[in-house]
This record gives sequence, structure tokens and C-alpha cells, in this order.
Amino acid sequence: MTDGLSAAADERLADASLLIGLLEYDQADELLRAVLRDARAVGGDQLASRALEALGTIATRRGREAEARRLMEQALELAGDADPVEREMLYWELARVCSGLGDPDRSVEILERAVSLFDDDADLKARITLQVALSYAHTDNGHYGRAGDALADLIQRGAQDLDARSRARINYASGRLNLVLGRGDQAIEHAARAVEDYREAGFEYGLADALLFYAHALLDGGQTEAAGVALEEARALYGPKPSAVDVGFLHTDEARYHLQRGEHDLAIESVREAIDHLGDLSMVAELGDAYLVLARAYDELGELESADRAYGTAIDLLRRQRGWYRELSKAYRWYGKFLRRTGRTEAAMEMLERAGDISLRLQEMLER
Repeated sequence: MTDGLSAAADERLADASLLIGLLEYDQADELLRAVLRDARAVGGDQLASRALEALGTIATRRGREAEARRLMEQALELAGDADPVEREMLYWELARVCSGLGDPDRSVEILERAVSLFDDDADLKARITLQVALSYAHTDNGHYGRAGDALADLIQRGAQDLDARSRARINYASGRLNLVLGRGDQAIEHAARAVEDYREAGFEYGLADALLFYAHALLDGGQTEAAGVALEEARALYGPKPSAVDVGFLHTDEARYHLQRGEHDLAIESVREAIDHLGDLSMVAELGDAYLVLARAYDELGELESADRAYGTAIDLLRRQRGWYRELSKAYRWYGKFLRRTGRTEAAMEMLERAGDISLRLQEMLER
């Protein structure tokens, strides 16, 4: 037994975890709510915390990120200063959800607290998981130097000599940081390494995520056909019932792939699927990215009113996620060109100036 849980409680939690793995969310939800009622009746905070965490997992699988945050915040409150090794995924998932909802400050707070609880003899794999998550949170907050420091610390601790799955996490995070800083070649290189590492580890879900990120980086670099191959494999690996967020990410990059091939109708069809899955604002920056693809597709088709609305929505959403400066700069630049073509010269200049200001800020960050 762990955390004083009874054998019966452990068994019910294990059964619920199995049901979640089998995508039987309704049955898992019913079982977990019964566990939660029992735990509250006897003051079993640790049992209640684990039940709430699992309910949060179900919520995020269904794309209900705000609900997932509420449940996981309750779980963390009941857990107190939870051992970051034992409650690794609670810290990871809650931080991820908070960043996706546009609150990276809270993500940083959660993860810095978790990392502070490690001692020098702590499980390095768990430290890698949570410190990589901290690098994501700093990136989403626009604190790129701190993100790099978090990864550099892991490398100094000898993390490069660890198992393939741990190496994959670090390579993925390094690629993500390089991408937001505009270092496309380095991003592709790290993404390719993450794919190789996850393939070696035999972790299909991680491999699917890495392939999707690899495709995203390739699309940024104009390597359209190679990206299409990666997207096809990622879709197959996600299986028949990926989470709503995974579907949203996948459809957005599939739409970018079609757009780069000049397949505008397919691009619009794919990106509308993405918007449907991300439309609860659970991932504001990704939703903004999706609207930018939609705007460009309408723009190239000459559907000016639809393009104008989509550009505006994309910019509004991307401004809500501080760390996505490069994507926001691209949105300003594309919208500025659109406005110039449609005769709104003054507004176009304003958008292009905003894009230039962000690019200059990123360049200054690179030179520090």
C-alpha cells in the first residue's frame, strides 16, 4: 500500500486507471466518484487527491481543460507538499493544463515548488520530467533564458546518459525552445532525435507527439512532403480515440500541410476540425495558430471578409499567450500583407511594425 491507502482503495484506483487506458471514460468516472465520496466521508485526503487527479485526467482526455484544471488544483491542495516522485504526473498535467489555458505563471509556480522538493538523491527520471515541464512553462511565459537554464541543468546532471525516454523528453523540449526562438534547423535536429529516442523506447504515444512536433518544425522549414510522412505516422500512432487536444494539434498541422500544397479546401476542412476540438479555449495559442491557418487559406482563395475575421481572431488569441511571440509576429506579418493588398495601407503599416518589433525583441534575446 502507498500513502496509507487501503488495499481495497488501491484496487479501485488501479481498476479506474485500467478503464482510462481502455478509453472507458464513463465507467472510470463512475468508479472514481464513488472512491472520492468514500474518501471524503473518512477524511482520506490522499485517497481523495488521487481520485481527483484521475478525474482530471478523464476531463483532459475529453478536451475539458478548464474542468481538468479545477479537479487537479483540488488534488494538489489535498496532497500538500506531495513527493514529486510519487505524484510526478499530477504536477506535470496540472502545469500543462494551466499553460494551455494561458496561465503560465501558475505553471511555473507549480513546477518550481515541485522541483524544490527534490533532494540530491532523488530519482533523476522524475526530475527530468518535471524540469522539462518547467522549461515548457518558462517558454510559454516568454522567459526563454530560464527555459534554457532548466534544460542545461539536466544535461549537467548527466541526463544525456539516461534511458531513451528521458533523452526524448529533453530533445523535445530543446527542439521546442529552438523553434520559438526561430532556430529552425536546430529545432528540426532535436525533433528528429526525439523521434529516434521515443522509437527506441517503444513509447507510441510519445512517438506520436514527437512526430507531430517534427512535422510542425519541417513545415516551418518548408519541407512539406517530409512533414506529410511524419503526420501520417503520427495519426496512425495516436490510435482510434486520441484526446481532443491531440486531435486539434494534429488537424492544425495537417491543415498547414494542405495549405502549403495549395489544397485550400482540404486545409479549411482540416482546420475547422481543429477549431472544433480546441474551441473551448483550452489551448488558446494553438487555437490562435489554427485561426491563422484558416485566415491564410481564405486569403489565398480571395474570400476577403472571412480572411479578415480569421486574422483578427488569430491575433487576439495569440496575444493571450505571452511565449508565442514568433507565432504572433507571423500573424501580424501575414495580416499586414493582407491589409496592404486590400488597400488599407495605414493599418497594414501598423501590423508590419508590430511584427518587426517582436522580431527585434526575439533577436535581442538570441544575442544575450
